Amino acid sequence: MVRKITDAPILFTADSGNDSTDNVEMLREQPNTDFILKHNLRKQDPAEWLALAKEQTGEKKHEEVDIGTRAWYGEEKVALPGQDDVPEDKKVKQRVVFRAIWRFARPDGVTAQYVTDPQITIDAYWNSLDWIPQHIKAFYQQSGTSEQYHSELKSDMDLEHLPSGKMAANQQVLDLAMIAYNLLRLLGQQMLETGLVPGRKARSHRLRLRTVMQNLMYMAGRLVRHARRNILHIINGHGWAMPVMALARSPD
Repeated sequence: MVRKITDAPILFTADSGNDSTDNVEMLREQPNTDFILKHNLRKQDPAEWLALAKEQTGEKKHEEVDIGTRAWYGEEKVALPGQDDVPEDKKVKQRVVFRAIWRFARPDGVTAQYVTDPQITIDAYWNSLDWIPQHIKAFYQQSGTSEQYHSELKSDMDLEHLPSGKMAANQQVLDLAMIAYNLLRLLGQQMLETGLVPGRKARSHRLRLRTVMQNLMYMAGRLVRHARRNILHIINGHGWAMPVMALARSPD
């Protein structure tokens, strides 16, 4: 269907729900088309992938993801599923890049609590590109971010079902929702820039709309007018009071 629209090169991305031998083989046969397809590891041992990544990149060449969390990158030619009866040297293989994440401690403020059973998470991707694993992971993550924006518009903004049967009325609702969405997104970014956002969210690149709404828009307080002064009383002990007040004092 896409080829009816354009003859330009295509880069196809899909999540692990589309991971199947038929889909990979179909994408391999498409002309002028590359793909990144999230690989479902199913019953494969994550520890083996972690060991392979450490072997390829070195034990010390890891990425510090978070306090108590490290990651290694690697790649491998993997045989497509469903070839159990095919000799090893004749199996159809496709490049898989992966990121092995090892969590050996749980963040606790500025320190970490070590865990007795470290957790291993593998993010793997079938692909036809010659990019390094880090670039493929970043590109796929960006497509996931776009999907999350769409999800926030439907769930957090409650726009999954439009209220009217008339297109003009629904257009007005979408226009107002667009303004509200952008304002909430801007408020979230400005709160992060204050450096006062509590907990792990302080290390986020952005805040979900739901987070902004729950901790800013729904924050309880009382406006007191006394002696020609307006005083805003925020609930004592509210974890988000400091970034909200910093946002209110901002000249922008």
